[in-house]
Amino acid sequence: MPKLRIFHSADWHIGKELGTIDRTDDFRVFIRDFLELVEKRRPDVILLAGDIFDTSMPANSAQRLYYDMIRALSGTSVMATVITAGNHDSQRFLEAPRALLETMNCFVAGESPESQAFVLRDDAGEPLLAVAAVPFLREGDVRGGSIDDTDATRAARFESGVRKHYDTVNGFLDEALDGARVPRIAMGHLFVTGSRLRPDDDPTTPNESAYVGSLRNVTADAFGTDWDYVALGHIHNSQTVKAQIPMRYSGSPVSLSYSHIPYRHHIVELTFDETGGMTFEELPVRQPREFVRVSGTFEELRADIAEAGATHEKPFVEATLTSDECVPDLAGELTAWGEAHGVIVTAVRNQQAARKYEEDELNAPSLDDLTPESVFKSFLEERFETREGADDAYRKLMPLLDEAVEEVRIETRPAIESADTPNQEKNTAEEVPA
Repeated sequence: MPKLRIFHSADWHIGKELGTIDRTDDFRVFIRDFLELVEKRRPDVILLAGDIFDTSMPANSAQRLYYDMIRALSGTSVMATVITAGNHDSQRFLEAPRALLETMNCFVAGESPESQAFVLRDDAGEPLLAVAAVPFLREGDVRGGSIDDTDATRAARFESGVRKHYDTVNGFLDEALDGARVPRIAMGHLFVTGSRLRPDDDPTTPNESAYVGSLRNVTADAFGTDWDYVALGHIHNSQTVKAQIPMRYSGSPVSLSYSHIPYRHHIVELTFDETGGMTFEELPVRQPREFVRVSGTFEELRADIAEAGATHEKPFVEATLTSDECVPDLAGELTAWGEAHGVIVTAVRNQQAARKYEEDELNAPSLDDLTPESVFKSFLEERFETREGADDAYRKLMPLLDEAVEEVRIETRPAIESADTPNQEKNTAEEVPA
């Protein structure tokens, strides 16, 4: 068999925004670099395992990036680009132009198992590679049972349904290959038990919550053992899954949020030699824009933001004030400072203010404990710089407050009585026949 070089990637999320910030230019830079990598490494096949777009109906700008890339790939060494839908994608949207995409050597998996069996052939019609291009499988699509199932039963049924689906697609591959022995790859967009949502060295989240474990995950056994490689998507953290057969999450090649700061972003390159042996390599991806987190005093934040602007090209920065300084319009100050230094400050947090808010919430009196006088006094204390000023205003305004409270009580009493009296009379009248 001839040597084959394959790119495996997933979770591009083309069109994803950061809050309200459009990132079309970032994705354009990434796709340009990806095409340059294709020209350099000359892969034969590209596998994109789901979440191509960030939404089921992507913006026109996102669609243009995608279709321009497919068209560009058709003029390279790539013999086939195989694409599956993820949970963020619309299966029908991706598949709609299937006939046109196939003229550009792009194969989009359909909804039926038969449409997910792809065999790459050479010019003579001889098979070179078999791919089970399985998209994101929703629980209802593969799991039978009833609403009376226990959690354990549902999980078992889901895994059984996933295994049956892959076995079915594999059966169609057997028919197409007719005994020919070629590398077989299964694609998937799902959670596999034991995989990690975050890197081992990510300090932001406790380890115990970093592992996948839910009703919608499957064990590695759900794929069967007929595959030379399983190309996974769905988890943005690149990793190898412990299994009997080679199984990897490629991870997202583009930083999508601040949680991606500790991630390694790359394209997975597989190489099958003439004997069928496989090796893989991680090809690093240059990030179009860096995400940076800074924290400290106000002056430290200003210094770190300036440094971020000097080090990176228009980075996104999240700033956290950790001191007890009182900085009027903190967000405005840091945003303007960032703009002056080529930095986009997307979030500003005041740790001290957040802590005080939590404490105030815990110590806040109940409504039953509040009186008009106590509320008014608290209001004045917040408005005056000194306690003496608040007390003086309170003494001067108390007669007006008493007068206002009394007027409210007089005005609301008749309304309450008129609202209650008919109900009471009605209740009495209704009770007589009983």
